[in-house]
Amino acid sequence: MNLKMVFTLQAIVALFFGLALISAPTWLLSQYGVTAHYDGLILSRLFGAALLTICFVCLYMSREPDSATLTAVTKALCFGSALALLVHLHQQLTTTIGPLGWFSVVLFAFFTAGYARFAFSKVPSVQAESHSS
Repeated sequence: MNLKMVFTLQAIVALFFGLALISAPTWLLSQYGVTAHYDGLILSRLFGAALLTICFVCLYMSREPDSATLTAVTKALCFGSALALLVHLHQQLTTTIGPLGWFSVVLFAFFTAGYARFAFSKVPSVQAESHSS
């Protein structure tokens, strides 16, 4: 799997969750067994907007040739995914979120590992590896 694929998958996931949090936060949160009141719904919609920002960053970076910018964004997304992984793992182990909570843990573990592979190694990232696949 190359970095372009990781960016593309992250964009798809961020698009889905971003749109769901903006347009139907009550429904999405209920899938995790969470009931949000007014303030929680506002924060959910703001998080949805942030996820859409991540979606667009990933889409733009998936077309970026190897550069210092690509490496910096990849590292930032790796750290962000790792933090989200820790938050979801802590939440899953200390509360009763349910099976869907483990989906989020696995999802963020995948993105953390995917970004780390390219951010902290000499593996060719977008352009070079996409031609050899």
